[in-house]
Amino acid sequence: CYTRALEIDPGSGRVWNNKGVALNALGNNEEAVGCYGKALEINPGLTGAWLNKGAVHQELGNYGEAIRCYDKALGITPKNARSWFNKGVSLGRLGRYEEAIGCYDIVLWINPGLGGAWNNKGVALKELGNFEEAIVCYDKILDRDLMNAEAWFNKGVALANLGRFQEAVGCYDKALDVDPMDAEAWFNKGIALADLKKPQEAIRCFERVIILSLN
Repeated sequence: CYTRALEIDPGSGRVWNNKGVALNALGNNEEAVGCYGKALEINPGLTGAWLNKGAVHQELGNYGEAIRCYDKALGITPKNARSWFNKGVSLGRLGRYEEAIGCYDIVLWINPGLGGAWNNKGVALKELGNFEEAIVCYDKILDRDLMNAEAWFNKGVALANLGRFQEAVGCYDKALDVDPMDAEAWFNKGIALADLKKPQEAIRCFERVIILSLN
């Protein structure tokens, strides 16, 4: 359909952009980048094409190039939460956690209820060793959604890093209530139980990890 549309109107940046989206969905990332490039040659102010091109570069691990694309998008629409969020992700992948936190803070200023931004900010804070602040972020998610297994898991990790192993076990239990097949939560619960000098309970957790890995 997009090929036919481009035969009719090869100067349509939006059609090139949409063709890139379709190619990306099929896993043809390099071709998708080429389409976004065509779209931007025609219309450099097409925010969506910059965002989409950045997302593909991010998927390919080209984080520096992804950030450049997100900056271009933000130069056009500075209050685009998705651009700030994605830029934060790429910065985090590069280990630039403080800059990533700055991006997530802007996302949360635009949309305070965005759980993904609270989660990613918490992860970045954890990487910087700011475990108490990370817990505050995870609690922001859990205030709205007690069934968020990822937030319970990440809160457990932060608590364990603070030596609060019993509380960490409680968080891993909450995560496992939501997703009993989460091998990583079982493993971390086992580690916390071992730190609490409860070897038999820890062993049962590790046995569950083995069973899950075999399945």
